[in-house]
Amino acid sequence: MISTEATRLETVLDQVESSERLARNYAEALYAVAAKANAVDSVGEELAVLVMDVIHQSPDLTALFSSRAISRVEKQSILEKSLTGKASPLLMDFLNVLNMHDRLDSLRGIYFAYRKIHDEQANRNRVRVRSAVELSAEQQDRLRQTLTSLLGKDTILEVTVDPELLGGIVLQLGDQIRDYSVRTRLGNVRTHLLTRSSYVIQSQRNRFSSDS
Repeated sequence: MISTEATRLETVLDQVESSERLARNYAEALYAVAAKANAVDSVGEELAVLVMDVIHQSPDLTALFSSRAISRVEKQSILEKSLTGKASPLLMDFLNVLNMHDRLDSLRGIYFAYRKIHDEQANRNRVRVRSAVELSAEQQDRLRQTLTSLLGKDTILEVTVDPELLGGIVLQLGDQIRDYSVRTRLGNVRTHLLTRSSYVIQSQRNRFSSDS
């Protein structure tokens, strides 16, 4: 019998998958229109600024996009006041379409789906890099060249600093993670020592038991 927790988890996963499919569908539609207008790069840049800067830094816009209490007409008015002259007509039209379908809250997912489509079309990888200290331009360039050679595709690095790693780096490409951090190495050593200690202790117990 399937437990209640398992059923809830399955429901959540279904919702996530549905949300990702929806974002991908909208992103594909936007990408197709942008490609016809020869504006794939510019639209991608606009989306990035809108999602990562404007909306992220504006609690009012975040609330606007997710609220069901605000009517579509009100949302359209706010969008026009906030973004007219700052967003291209193509992107404004797209936002109005999302508003008409009550999908403005999906914009963040659409942006990441659009970026993924753009990377696929450009035959390139996007690798997230976490390092214990800031990497110099030369170090990033060497890493980029190495990954491009290994993966067979142009590589874009998204680098962030995480002092908790102590040293080394962590690479993530999609769902694949390669951890070369000092923190993980120390954790592995600790686990090995604990396992070894447990084995020795148990061996001693077994020996004493057999001697008695």
